[in-house]
Amino acid sequence: MSSLSRSARPASDAQTDKWKKKLVGKILVQTGRSPPKYTSLTDLVFERDLPKPYRLIGPNTPVTKDLRPNRLNVFIDAKNKITDVRFF
Repeated sequence: MSSLSRSARPASDAQTDKWKKKLVGKILVQTGRSPPKYTSLTDLVFERDLPKPYRLIGPNTPVTKDLRPNRLNVFIDAKNKITDVRFF
């Protein structure tokens, strides 16, 4: 049996693909912020719905190099559009 706990196991390629399909191209609504008025609800993803653990990485966001293979890293542009997701 692995020494990693169930929640600390690395994500599979299938999990990465699943989250990419769900998130990439959508607008992230961060906790405490209102969604853009012009955007359809189907184009929005609310921060509260992201799997834990997660990390938001925007333009020029400093990130640590600690490896957490079960953490979903959500890359967003300046307008909070999700451009990529990866587990690391």
